[in-house]
Amino acid sequence: MSGRETAETPEYEKQSGTMKYKYLRIRSEKNTRISEFVNNHHFFGGDKIRNENTCFITEGLADCIVLNQHGFPSAALGSTNTSKENLAHLIDILKNKTLVFICFDNDENQAGQKGALSVGQALFDAGIKVKVIDLPRGSEKKIDIAEFMKGEQAKDFEILKDKALKLIPYALNLCPRSVSKVENLETAQEFIKERLLQQDLLFRNGYIADNIKNYFPDFTNTKTSALIKVAESFVKDMQAKGFDSEEDSSSQCKDSLEGSLIESLKTQTGKGLLACEKWVNELKLSLAKIQPETLNKKLVDLKEKKYSHSDFINVIKEKFLLSSYETDEVYKKILAINNMYHNEKRRLTNILIRLQNYPQHTRDKAEDLLKNGDPREFIQAIFRKKHVGNEMLVETLPVCVANTFIVGKNSGLSTKISGGSGKGKSAGANTFTELVPPYLLIKGGLSDKYLYYSDDMQAGSLCFVDDKELSEPMKELVKNSITNFQKPEHHRTVINGEPRDLTAPERTVWIFASVDGFDDAQTNNRLIQTEIDSSSDQDSKVAEFQRKSENTDISSSFKDDVEVCKCIYDLLGLRTYDIRIPFSDAIIWNHEHNRRNQPKFFDMIRAVCLYKIHQREQVNGYYLATIEDYEKAYEIYKKTTVQNNVNLTESEQKIINCFVQANQAKDFYKNQKPGNAARLTYEQLEALTGINRPLLEKAYCWKRCAESRAWR
Repeated sequence: MSGRETAETPEYEKQSGTMKYKYLRIRSEKNTRISEFVNNHHFFGGDKIRNENTCFITEGLADCIVLNQHGFPSAALGSTNTSKENLAHLIDILKNKTLVFICFDNDENQAGQKGALSVGQALFDAGIKVKVIDLPRGSEKKIDIAEFMKGEQAKDFEILKDKALKLIPYALNLCPRSVSKVENLETAQEFIKERLLQQDLLFRNGYIADNIKNYFPDFTNTKTSALIKVAESFVKDMQAKGFDSEEDSSSQCKDSLEGSLIESLKTQTGKGLLACEKWVNELKLSLAKIQPETLNKKLVDLKEKKYSHSDFINVIKEKFLLSSYETDEVYKKILAINNMYHNEKRRLTNILIRLQNYPQHTRDKAEDLLKNGDPREFIQAIFRKKHVGNEMLVETLPVCVANTFIVGKNSGLSTKISGGSGKGKSAGANTFTELVPPYLLIKGGLSDKYLYYSDDMQAGSLCFVDDKELSEPMKELVKNSITNFQKPEHHRTVINGEPRDLTAPERTVWIFASVDGFDDAQTNNRLIQTEIDSSSDQDSKVAEFQRKSENTDISSSFKDDVEVCKCIYDLLGLRTYDIRIPFSDAIIWNHEHNRRNQPKFFDMIRAVCLYKIHQREQVNGYYLATIEDYEKAYEIYKKTTVQNNVNLTESEQKIINCFVQANQAKDFYKNQKPGNAARLTYEQLEALTGINRPLLEKAYCWKRCAESRAWR
């Protein structure tokens, strides 16, 4: 319960200097007559935010009332100062929110800003996503939400909400910048010490390399790397002070999160699988962050190869009275959450290390292209300098790689490059992969089960398979990983007598280089078919290019441009993107017989959009593709339509066309009986198509005619 001074408040009370706000008296040493169950742990408006994923925290009660009246679920703290006890209670209320907006008063003395930072930092350190709304004060000494909303509508506050900054950028904007480089370094060090030491190593380094570096214009990569090392030393000092009395500080750090999770179990009263699932969902972020060895099973009988769950999982089992089967199900869910987090953390750490190692001019050029230029066209231009002709590769390979970063409705784009032996399939694909960061790429020999067992494979990988005959298990893996592009592919097996559920990561894009098409129609139907130019004119162009390009890569500027391409992909890889096509209903699609082709086209639009993602509008977390993206994707798709409609290579189409023409000459289509069909020998086909006999025999095209629309 709380009250606020109004115009009706007696004058003697105003002059007495009592507080502007008054709260319910609670038990204390002076007020022992008050029950211990009377407290101020309830926040005004707390009922309004209880079931909301996104909510607003205001300073004053009137501000809270106004926002709730306009449809923004809000709770009020009552002041800029919150006790540690109430702050802990607030964190407990907000811990499962998707996003929390803090909107305190904007005061001339900055009391509101400081309060917003104080509360925001506590929430931020607790792992809650926070944004701060800055009210426009103008020439006034103070403005709060109630004042701002006088005569305004919900859309006016919505505009402020859209401009809200995350906590770290907001806090940085309040930091002074100086012409003195030393003063800027000192400010940055103090900021790190005050704001970032409670963050995971991955995110702390990310904030330093991104936000702090960009805020201080004189900061180079060298200074940024130095600040990261300084931050590490701060953390070590903090840990040393915190664990002076402990024998092993590292184990204390490791066990602290596990300990807090076990403590949270003490408050659980429910029993059974449903209650346990609810607890897991509520503490998903904490379970994701615990060290993987906390979940490792223990070998209890070497001879019988028997394993038991870890102590942590057994505590959960005992608390919720789970059966062995239920325990296994909970274990699998927690393990999946934990693996996903640590795999992504490892991936982002690799990217951040790579970004630190780029020269400043390389990083600057890559960032400028992403913000103001056309990165896709730049990458294509560098590809053309390294590989002549084969424009289909120039167009399709960049859009395939882009799909490794796109989530949501994206179904993924993989490609098969076909053409004659020695005509540049492998060379073209290999040349392009030189423009891609190595952590994205899996190439070379690949066994059927490698993707399931590999620790190197991460979500959003690019697999290049060169002239390899696909086994049946590999075909199945390719089909399933493309069909379920946004989900891991599972392989259940037994290792050392222990059942294991292995997964191949999601968003795996495939590049196949093959002389022939696949003899599997379902696999073909899922791929973009790309044909290499095998003409004699192309042979001449390649020969000339080989002579001229002998010393091309000696140029330092050329090497720099290759690094810029890699840096572009590293910068894009710092997050994933959900891209939507707002004009999809207006697209007229005439070829509806193959239901996979329209999603392929939509994925091309999204892939083209990705390269200009920093120039695209974002609404509620979704990026919106534009008509420009549609037009460029249309030009790419148009070049692939023939192969994608029939799923045949150019050589296979030539062979089928020979039979079609022979059948037309015999009027077979007027009397379609098997005995009336044209028959051609290998020698005749070789003369008509220019394809040698071994390839004709290998193609097995006569078996595939029935699958092709050309036969009909």
